[in-house]
Order: sequence, then C-alpha cells, then structure tokens
Amino acid sequence: MPMGEHNPVAGYMAFCAVKAVGYTGAAAVISRIYERSDRNALVVGTTRTLIGMAVGAAIYAFQHIQAAYGLDTFDTMPKAIAGLAALRLAEWWLLLRLHPVIPVSQNGAPELLHGGDAR
Repeated sequence: MPMGEHNPVAGYMAFCAVKAVGYTGAAAVISRIYERSDRNALVVGTTRTLIGMAVGAAIYAFQHIQAAYGLDTFDTMPKAIAGLAALRLAEWWLLLRLHPVIPVSQNGAPELLHGGDAR
C-alpha cells in the first residue's frame, strides 16, 4: 500500500474508507435487487467495514502474540488460506444475521423476490 509506506495510520484509514465505500455501494445494489427499501446501505456498509476491522485487528494481535512466543500456527499457506476463508465466512454470516437481505416468512422459510414462500 503506497500511502501506508510512509504513514501507516493514513494508509490504514484510506484502506478502510475504500472498503466502506465498496461495501456501501454493494449494499445499495443488493437492497435494490431484493427490493428492500427498509435497508440503509450506509448502515450495512459501515457494519461490514467495522466487522472487518475488528477481525483484522484480532488477526494482527494474534500474529504478534505468535511472534513473541516463537509460534507459527499457520506454518503453511494452505493452513493460512483455510483459516482466513473460515474467518471471512464468519464475517459475512454475522453481517447477514445483523442485516438480513431476504425476508423470512412466519414459518421460517425465506421469501422469494416478490413475496412468495420458498418451499
């Protein structure tokens, strides 16, 4: 990251801002596709960005603790990719739990785009 090279704080803030704009734009498009005018794209985008920042901070801290004790849990690339993929799935699961896109009917079944029950 060019900006982070000389000023890590500004680089991180720029990275987070770009992520927030992207997530907010995606939330606006998805809300339009699923006809969910009750979803505020700015709130959804900000929530997703904050979840990512929290997980990123946890990974950063975990890596520093590992380095301090000479541990190397992710000693191979496949382990690292598998671990990060699981974290990404958990992040998106949490976002969808906080801000569901597809409405759920009284019987717990997801509703289709125009309100029909999916059975």
